[in-house]
Amino acid sequence: MRRRVSSLAITLSVVIAFWLIWSRLHIIVWVQASFWQILIVFAVLAVALFLGIDHLLNQTRD
Repeated sequence: MRRRVSSLAITLSVVIAFWLIWSRLHIIVWVQASFWQILIVFAVLAVALFLGIDHLLNQTRD
């Protein structure tokens, strides 16, 4: 079950990161970012979203 939640969190993170970047793509193109810079921004955003979602899904109740 833990692996399934982790896989779901990764997928959701990637989709949200893609959507956020796609919705603001005109700004990235405007500053003339290279492909690698866009890829790094996408990867960092996906990891940050994954960690946030994983933290929210795996909270323990004390």
